[in-house]
Amino acid sequence: MKYSIKKYNIPDRNIFLIIISFFCICFHTNSVFSQDVQFSQYYASPLLINPAYTGDHDRNWQFMNNFRTEWKSTINPFISTSLGYDQQVYLFEKRFSVGIAYVYDKSGTYMLTRNKIYLSGAYHHEVPDFIYNLGLQIGVVSEKYNSDNLTFPDQYDISLGQFNSNLPTNEEKLYESLLYPDINIGLSIRKRIGRFIPNAGISVHHINKPKISFQAGKKNQLPYSKLFHLGGIFHLTKKIYLEPDLLILSQIKSNSMIFGTKAAIAIPKNLYELKNFFIGSYFRMGVNTETNALIFNTGFVFYDLIVGISYDYNLTSLNNVTYNRGSLELSIIYKGQNTDLMKVTLPCDRY
Repeated sequence: MKYSIKKYNIPDRNIFLIIISFFCICFHTNSVFSQDVQFSQYYASPLLINPAYTGDHDRNWQFMNNFRTEWKSTINPFISTSLGYDQQVYLFEKRFSVGIAYVYDKSGTYMLTRNKIYLSGAYHHEVPDFIYNLGLQIGVVSEKYNSDNLTFPDQYDISLGQFNSNLPTNEEKLYESLLYPDINIGLSIRKRIGRFIPNAGISVHHINKPKISFQAGKKNQLPYSKLFHLGGIFHLTKKIYLEPDLLILSQIKSNSMIFGTKAAIAIPKNLYELKNFFIGSYFRMGVNTETNALIFNTGFVFYDLIVGISYDYNLTSLNNVTYNRGSLELSIIYKGQNTDLMKVTLPCDRY
């Protein structure tokens, strides 16, 4: 890495123990996934995985975008989009990062939509061969749905043999929109071990447990969501490297996992400034359950632009409904230049 940061006075061993303790506390509770958006190319939206990943790179800034569409065989396919931006900030000779993330998600027959916007910040501490990151994210979430075709059990019309939304109902009043704050925290660590650069992160989302009920008078709360990420880069040669990756998500008793790897190959110098080409495959499954999707991923690096495209092939019985039409996802990352002063060693005849 190219960072030059002054060190804490706290012993490195203590920092490492604090991070391990945080990992254990987070996963000591019941074991992921509820209403949070889950991208197949989650590594292209790092601010949504862990606020500690804000600015966790060697560039001045970067822009990130994901677009996902799935279940196109249904009347109202699911659509998810994320935008992110982060940049480095240096204060008192220490490295911080700030960022902003936006998520749009539309799903279901009743057009349930969510708009999320987060402000994210992280502190990065470097010691020889290690980088520790601590992040905090504060945001606002808006949820709403279309109630035009919503029906309840007491609106079943016996004479027609079907539900009729025009019939009166005794159901409690429902709000058609919600607005609530959301807070996330996270830690991560990165280390160089020869040709291998592993990294691990843990984050806890919705730590404020916001109220999310559409029913008047109800106080349902959104439970904690925990994400564990383990990945890295392994350089086979100067021109070929592998990126193994694992993401585990846990919320109450619901859980899911994505794991796999991609291989990247450096492209010889050319007029089009193409640098790398990569291809990989991943599996999505619930912890202790069968695999439900096979994910194919490919893309390229063009100058400072990384473009990826992936396709989820459904392996469950839902294929009977989706007609084998999976999910298509596009990701874009653009990295700004690194303008940090480089340390250069000049020879001196006197020595």
